[in-house]
Amino acid sequence: MAFRSPAPVFLAVVALLGMSGGVSVSPPVNVRVVSEDLGLTLVWDPPSNSSHDNLTYTTELGRALGQKVKFSSVCVSERRRSCDIIALKASSDVSAFGSYFLRVRAELQELYSDWSTTPTEFNIDQMTNISAPSVRLLETSGDIEVQLSDPVMKINNFHEVYYPLKYVITYWRQGETHKKRQEESQQSHVILPANQLSAPGNYCVEAHILMPIFGNKSSAHTTPTCITYSPDGGVTWWMILLMMIGSFLAVGVAVLIFFVIGSHCYRTIRYINPKTTLPDIFKQVVPESPVSSDKVELYDQCSIFTPDTHTEPDTHTEPDAHTEPDTHTPQETHILLSTHVSPEMDSQTDSHTPPDLDTASSDLSSLPLLLETHMDTPPPAPTAY
Repeated sequence: MAFRSPAPVFLAVVALLGMSGGVSVSPPVNVRVVSEDLGLTLVWDPPSNSSHDNLTYTTELGRALGQKVKFSSVCVSERRRSCDIIALKASSDVSAFGSYFLRVRAELQELYSDWSTTPTEFNIDQMTNISAPSVRLLETSGDIEVQLSDPVMKINNFHEVYYPLKYVITYWRQGETHKKRQEESQQSHVILPANQLSAPGNYCVEAHILMPIFGNKSSAHTTPTCITYSPDGGVTWWMILLMMIGSFLAVGVAVLIFFVIGSHCYRTIRYINPKTTLPDIFKQVVPESPVSSDKVELYDQCSIFTPDTHTEPDTHTEPDAHTEPDTHTPQETHILLSTHVSPEMDSQTDSHTPPDLDTASSDLSSLPLLLETHMDTPPPAPTAY
């Protein structure tokens, strides 16, 4: 009887095993979900009986649709032993309020293992771990102010998912941990009661957040943060002296600036509208008030008769009958003497005579003498040609 080689049979078995799922590769072990601040990451360990360093892994995310679960690939044929679902999936595909299944398998070229699935579906908002808030301490007017900042979420907003919140602040004087006190508030800014901080020294604060909507689910606790406290607000004598000197300098500079500005404005106003008045001697010639256009001009008519300078009658000779009488008649000159009277002065008197008429009359008394002197001067003799 002929003996047949087992090689073809072995090859056929290997082919069948590869087609049926590659059972020769063990699945990953210790599959777990790591979620912090609404993140979603699947982590696993390599197969326990595997000595291959060139294994790759494929991760899928599943969502329940009725009685079935629909899976979609997230990390495909990667050598890493973790898969960040939030970083690789769009925000519309993953929600903080969703429930998901995750699974992973190992691959070796054309061979692959069975799926290793999380034991239960994962609810992100309920099962995620919330990190601790950040703490900032300030000392203002003898009080300690605690400012808390919410942790940053990877998807959605912290207040949208976990509102209402409750901030729990624990504080104590350094070295007196057995005397810890707590303050609870729904506000992220809290001022510690001054009656509990009467003694100066270093005070430490730690805080965490409670979420009553999920059965007082708590965030992580902050590390202690300390600050030096004094009831008077930390004001020392040299700070008071420095503030006094600064105040004096500021007031002095302000007064100097106001003085310079005021002096400049005063000089400008005095230049535009001077305060100096005319002496009395100039007031008699130049009136202080401007001449009004409504003043009334009053005048009197004065007639002056002048004899003919060309022919003088002979007073010693009797007039001849044949001599024609001199036809030259004395010249009559009319002079109008006028004075300007303002409406105010005119209203003070009932007559038309101006107040300074006497002065004008005295000036007119010298007018005939001047005219007589001018008329007595003989005219120049005619020039013979």
